[in-house]
Amino acid sequence: MDISLLKTKMMIPPQRPGIIVRPHLVKLLNEGQNQRYKLTLISAKAGSGKTTLVSEWVHVQTRPAVWLSLDSNDNDPLRFIKYLLTALDGLGINIKTTQKDPLDNTPLPPPEDFISELINLV
Repeated sequence: MDISLLKTKMMIPPQRPGIIVRPHLVKLLNEGQNQRYKLTLISAKAGSGKTTLVSEWVHVQTRPAVWLSLDSNDNDPLRFIKYLLTALDGLGINIKTTQKDPLDNTPLPPPEDFISELINLV
């Protein structure tokens, strides 16, 4: 199964002039990073500035970051895994699993198995 990927989904949005600066939210993101949280969830209604906030925060970080924008068309395990591996490869994290290439497996291994292997390899 050949899956075409949109490169724009893996591009960090550029910094924009004239944005509303939200230092208290940036401070919370920095605190989470400093405490080495594995995941930060940002949830708010559409148009509230989630993408702008995170992209601006990523642009000022010293740590490397990857960007992956998902939509309802990406609600397929094979497509999601391919996007995830491609995004990580952009940082030079080339994940080779001990199994056959997971993108060629039919059916896919259980998601828990693949994610566990992914976490152990990174």
